Amino acid sequence: MAAAPRCLVWLPDEADELEIVLTGPAGVVKNLNRPRSELLEKPLQRLTLVFNPQPKKNKKAKTSATPTSPVATGAGETDGAPVTVNLLDAHGAPVPKTLPNSEAWVEGHVLQVGAVAYPVHVNVPRVRLQLPDHVFWVGCPVSAHVVESTGAHLSECMWTWRRIPRESAVTLNANTGDTCTTDDPSSVVQVGRERCYTPIADDVGHRLAVECVPVRAGPDARVEGQSFQCISSGVVAPFLVSDEELEPVRTRQQYTNKPLIAPELRVVSYNILADCYSNTDMAFTQLYPYCPKKFLNGFYRRALTLRELRGYNADILCLQEVGRTTYWQYLSIHLGESGFSGVLDEKAGKMAEGCATFWRKERFRKKMHRCIYIQDAIKRDEHASLAATLSRDSPAMLEVLQKVTTVGQMVLLEDTASGALVAVVNCHLFFHPNAPQVRAFQVHLLLTEVQHALQGLPTPAILFCGDLNAKPTNDLYSFVRTGKLESTALIWWKGRNFKWGKGEDFYDFLKSEEDRPVDSTDPVPGTYFCMDLTHPLPGLESIHVAVANAEPEYTNL
Repeated sequence: MAAAPRCLVWLPDEADELEIVLTGPAGVVKNLNRPRSELLEKPLQRLTLVFNPQPKKNKKAKTSATPTSPVATGAGETDGAPVTVNLLDAHGAPVPKTLPNSEAWVEGHVLQVGAVAYPVHVNVPRVRLQLPDHVFWVGCPVSAHVVESTGAHLSECMWTWRRIPRESAVTLNANTGDTCTTDDPSSVVQVGRERCYTPIADDVGHRLAVECVPVRAGPDARVEGQSFQCISSGVVAPFLVSDEELEPVRTRQQYTNKPLIAPELRVVSYNILADCYSNTDMAFTQLYPYCPKKFLNGFYRRALTLRELRGYNADILCLQEVGRTTYWQYLSIHLGESGFSGVLDEKAGKMAEGCATFWRKERFRKKMHRCIYIQDAIKRDEHASLAATLSRDSPAMLEVLQKVTTVGQMVLLEDTASGALVAVVNCHLFFHPNAPQVRAFQVHLLLTEVQHALQGLPTPAILFCGDLNAKPTNDLYSFVRTGKLESTALIWWKGRNFKWGKGEDFYDFLKSEEDRPVDSTDPVPGTYFCMDLTHPLPGLESIHVAVANAEPEYTNL
C-alpha cells in the first residue's frame, strides 16, 4: 500500500527511549531507538550518515543504490550533493539541536530530508498480527490474532486480505511485518476488506496475506497508524469433509435458517471439547479411538464448530470446554463479526478452559456478569450451615467441594426492545462417573450463588444451560427441575465409593493412573453420607419438553 512519507515517533510516558520510524511509499525507510534525554543533534547526525552513505573502498564494487541512499529513499538530492537533515517546527524554523529528544520530536514538527518532508506524528496506534500456523480450509473463516495493540480501536481498524502466489518470497520487518516479493505483481489479488476472511475455491494452493492499518478514532480526529502485514505459512486447502458428510448438520439447520422474532428465543448449549483434552495420547487411544486423528485436530474442530453455531442463528449460545485460545483467538472474533458479544470464565485449575456465554447484541445487552467458582462458594457465609454439616458428617465431601475446579457463570441480559430480563446460567458439572452427589452439591451452590447475585433486582427469567454429566432419567436432572433431592434418592448410594485422589478434576485423567481421583475399594453398606438437599430456584422447565414434548437425550435445560 503506497503511503505518503511520515516520521512516526513512539514515546511512552515511562520509557527511557523513544522510537523513530521513517516510512514512505516503499515501506519503512529507517528506524532508530534513541534515549529520551539525548540532545536532538545526535539522532540528526545519525540520520545524516544514513542518507549520505560513504562509498565502499573496494574499487571493484559497482555503484548502486542502497536501501538507505537518496535514490532508494527519495530524498531528492541530485548531482552528488549531500543530503541535509533537519527537524523543523510548525513554522518551518529549525528546532534547536540542544533540545532533548523528548521535547524535540513533537506532533506538528517536520523532519526534512533533502527535498522530502516527513511530518512527525507521535504515539500513533500500532498493532502486531499473527496468523495461525496451520492449513486454511475453503469455507472456514480465518482471522489474524492481534498479538499487540497500542492505542488502536480494533473496531475501527482497516483490514485487507490478499491472495498471493505460493512461491512468493517473504521477508519480515519488526515494524511492518511480512513483505511479499513476487515477479508478477498482478498475481497478488485483493480478496477481502474485513477483519475475518472465508477462503474460497479460487484460493486453493495459494497463501493468504492480511494487512491491518490501526486506527484511533477520537472526538476531534481520526488517526491512522503504521500498517502491519502477515502472510500465512501454509496454503489454502479443500475442506477435510465432503458436502455429503455435512448433511446431518444441514438437515438440522433447515429449521434454523433465520433468527427468530421476539419474544421467541433460540438457545444453543454445546460442549465443544477443549483442545487440551482431544490432543493427547489418551484421547487418541482410550477416549476417542474410533475417531481419526485429523478430525480431533483443534483447528479443524474450531472451524466446524463455528460453521455449525452460525447456522443455528441462535440468540444465546452457552458453550462448555471452551479453551482460552479458542475463545480469544477464534470464537470471540468470528462470533463478534456475526453480531455476538460474549464472556469466558475459566476453571480454577490447571486446564485453560471453561464456560463461555454469547448473546446477540441486537437482541440483548449485558447488565451483570458473575463468575462462580464452586471451591470458593462453599467457603462463603451463605453456605456456612452446609459447610458445618459436611465438616461434621462428611469431611471427605467438604474436601472435594473445596478442591473441585468447576466453574459456573451467570450473565444477566436485558432485552433491548422490551427491557425484559433473563439470567443465563451456564455450567459444566464435575465429570467423574461415580460422583453424582458432588454434582448435586454443585447445583445447590451454583444456584444459591445466582439467587444472591440477583437479590434486589426485578425478577428475571432463569435459563439454566450446560453439561450436567447426567442423563435426564437421573436424580440430578430431577433435582435441577424441582429444587428438591431427598436423602433416600439413589444418587447418594451411587456416589458412596467416591473420594478425592491426589489431583484435580479431568486433568488427572490425562496424567498417570496413581494421580487420578479414585474409588474406595471396601465401602460399608449403610454408612454412606446422605441428606435432604434443596436449591432456591425450583420450577425450571425443560425447553425440550416445552418445544418437542419429549425429554432430551442429553442434559440441555
